[in-house]
Amino acid sequence: MFKYRGDYELHKIFTDDFAQLYKVYSPENPVLVPIPLSKERMYERGFNQAEALASLLPAEVAYPLTRKHTEKQAKKTREERLQNHRVFELVDPELVTNRNVILIDDLYTTGVTLHEAALCLKDVAAAIYSFTIYR
Repeated sequence: MFKYRGDYELHKIFTDDFAQLYKVYSPENPVLVPIPLSKERMYERGFNQAEALASLLPAEVAYPLTRKHTEKQAKKTREERLQNHRVFELVDPELVTNRNVILIDDLYTTGVTLHEAALCLKDVAAAIYSFTIYR
């Protein structure tokens, strides 16, 4: 309902657990980078679920990446997901240069989305972590 039915307010049910785990596992002085949606997917959903989750955490949020429009990940097989390359572009590296980056996403299925985003940031970020609500 949160992701596909557009019920933005549901992100608030994760507030306590998400914030508690963040305190335990977050590196020093991080910058949060929500996994971006393509313009088409953003229009379709009405909001970015990763941005909603990032808003629950007490850290700076940055948007150094953009995403190309592709078929929905949920409609792809594991093998198709693993072949999904270069869907992100680093458009503002200064936002994350020499920073501890935490990529924020809702679901971790194969890890391809987070891996591809991390590849875009690896040459500028000090370190890259990920934080999701479900695996």
